[in-house]
Amino acid sequence: MKINYTILLLLLSLTTFGQNQLNNQNHSIKDTTLTKLPPKVDHAEPLYIDLMRDLGSRKGEAEINVGFGRNNHKHYNEFYGFVEYEWAIANRLGMEVEVPFSFNQLNKDNTHFTLPGNKIEGLKLASQYTFLVNENRKLSMAFAYVHEFELNTFKELSIKETYLRECE
Repeated sequence: MKINYTILLLLLSLTTFGQNQLNNQNHSIKDTTLTKLPPKVDHAEPLYIDLMRDLGSRKGEAEINVGFGRNNHKHYNEFYGFVEYEWAIANRLGMEVEVPFSFNQLNKDNTHFTLPGNKIEGLKLASQYTFLVNENRKLSMAFAYVHEFELNTFKELSIKETYLRECE
């Protein structure tokens, strides 16, 4: 019986020793991969506009954002929002696709007011390239370009679709 406990304790100590060796190897692998990553400085966002990705973003980073809001106008309520997908296609090069939308509802007392149409506001395509990242000074600089396509209301789209069908 004593021999069985001795063998069991010996096996347990060997597995613990082996796990520690593996952990030490994993730490050294992680440390070398962390030092190979390009530098990146954390900044508050948005600075002036919403950034496509973090300044100095690294290839493969991505996120999905969804936002909602409400405006109280004199005659109606506007419910608006957006869905966007941001990703880094290469180190320091970020891209974004955003779809903003709005839906409107008349206030109870306003029956004679012409309500603005519900619509997908447009399609925003954006890119950003970070050309400078200085970790010592906590400084990043980038170029960005935003292009927005504006769309018509759902009602206008259905009227145009009906008109096109009648012309055929």
